[in-house]
Amino acid sequence: MKTEKKIVSLIKYNPESGSLKKALDLCEGLAGLKSSESVLIKPNLVISGPPSQKPTGMVTSTTLMEELILILKENGLSDITIGDGSIQVKELGTSTDTAMDWSGMSRLAAKYDVKTIDFNRGPFKEFEIDGVKIRVTRAPLETDFLINFPVLKTHAQTKVTLGIKNLKGCLSPGSKKIFHKQDLEKFIAFLGQQIKVDLTIIDGLYGLQKGPMGKDIHPMNLIIAGRDLSLIHISEPTRPLYISYAVFCLK
Repeated sequence: MKTEKKIVSLIKYNPESGSLKKALDLCEGLAGLKSSESVLIKPNLVISGPPSQKPTGMVTSTTLMEELILILKENGLSDITIGDGSIQVKELGTSTDTAMDWSGMSRLAAKYDVKTIDFNRGPFKEFEIDGVKIRVTRAPLETDFLINFPVLKTHAQTKVTLGIKNLKGCLSPGSKKIFHKQDLEKFIAFLGQQIKVDLTIIDGLYGLQKGPMGKDIHPMNLIIAGRDLSLIHISEPTRPLYISYAVFCLK
């Protein structure tokens, strides 16, 4: 029985060489995508920070997001949406809207006539795992083409936050809390089985240690892309993965 070959592209980013397009071409990331189809981009917009703090390394960069939008439009795509469900804390004034503003995604959306959606507002579809009911926003389940666009970060609770972990933003606010009361990694893996991701791009322009937020940020200048979500959720099973000894060492 012939095994289908899975391709993951790993590219050193150069702002003047079309690095993102090269990464997508190498993994055939947009193969089969029709200009009439809807595209939903799920970045990592975990939370908004204070105006005095730059979002560099903590959320998906507007640099790569803008390049992605332009590539999609050059391929004839017009129905493009950016969506996430950021942490909302009333006392801190944080929400998906504030995360969109702080990250610069709101500006990009307005500039290129791209829609935005707050996953926290639903509507939702209910799933059950180990007798626990969770709710997932319907938008990523119903779009024609879902692009998962996480950041290269370590995480205090799950070692790394890459492709599969980024899907946690698709949960309802209440379900996010439920995940942290259960077997978090098992529940995240379950989520990766329920949401069909067509393309994952890891924004590795910077690498963040001790995430998901913080100041331990290091330039990495990497783009990682592939069609198979499981191949680009890299985890180290026995000890935390630190950016300093990560294998992304292109010369």
